[in-house]
Amino acid sequence: MDETIGDSGAMAAPVLKTDRLTGRPFTRADWPLIHALQTDPASGPWLRGPEGPGQIPASEARSQGIANRLAESWAADGFGPYVLRATGPREIGYAGLRRSRFHGFDEIEALWAILPAYQGKGYATEAMRKVLTQDAPGLAPSVASWTLPGNAASIRVMEKLGFVYERDALWAELRHVVYRREI
Repeated sequence: MDETIGDSGAMAAPVLKTDRLTGRPFTRADWPLIHALQTDPASGPWLRGPEGPGQIPASEARSQGIANRLAESWAADGFGPYVLRATGPREIGYAGLRRSRFHGFDEIEALWAILPAYQGKGYATEAMRKVLTQDAPGLAPSVASWTLPGNAASIRVMEKLGFVYERDALWAELRHVVYRREI
């Protein structure tokens, strides 16, 4: 990961830099970004599940819990999701890796979410391409990612990054497609 040395000589927080994006580690204070994604009519159903019995309602408490877990990745493992910025002062989403327990197995999960106003511009692919080259080597022999079968945009990102369909699986009581990429 790209790191900078602070004025005191100590290593500062890791940063993610691409041609169009900068990223910093996710913190607990970033829960409003999670909440914006969870409550957005376009992105929320992909993150919470489709309307119906499998959908988890969005709430500030749930968004804070998710932010806490994402921030804990950095504290526990030294890697995790980055909060992304393009140009301007607003965060546009997040992207990164975290340890995850999936169907009884420990996985390194690739995850991302981009606010709808910034989707379709290649930001998720660009950020994850950098993450996979700077953060993933040495973590595991492979990285997994999963989404709902109808989430064509995320599946397209996975495929552009070299992930290959592995299987269908239940996650949060909903059918998901699981993709994997060897490191």
